[in-house]
Amino acid sequence: MLEDLDLLKAEQMLSYGRSIDLGLSGESRRLTRHDHLGRGILPEQFFVDEQHRLLVALSGIRAYLYDPKAQERLQKRIGWQRKRRKQK
Repeated sequence: MLEDLDLLKAEQMLSYGRSIDLGLSGESRRLTRHDHLGRGILPEQFFVDEQHRLLVALSGIRAYLYDPKAQERLQKRIGWQRKRRKQK
């Protein structure tokens, strides 16, 4: 396994977990859990959908959630910040 895509970490394991059915956006989706365990890291859990898209990543007190509208929201926020700077 690699840390930050450049440091090889020994004694790491990525294992297949169980599948769960979860209601997301008004739809029932089957998510499959994968666990990353190993020496010198916090355990991580990854949940992927039937199309193998990463939807949730958990590690320690952090959670990362897939948001299909994130790019659109980011562009709006950048535009808003640029307008605000021009007004100053």
